[in-house]
Amino acid sequence: MYLAILLVIELLAGRPWTWVWIAGLPVIGATFHVIWCVRHQINPLTAEPRERYYQLRGWA
Repeated sequence: MYLAILLVIELLAGRPWTWVWIAGLPVIGATFHVIWCVRHQINPLTAEPRERYYQLRGWA
């Protein structure tokens, strides 16, 4: 699906917009990850404190 959308963007909008698509989705995902972790008081790189992370996930 990702590659199909990439092809459509390439054909309709041009090459610069394909780079926006390629770089944009990971940036959006990383931003969401960092914000979620900070709001839940978890380190976004190390998932510490692990007990807090496990509690939010519902794990024992």
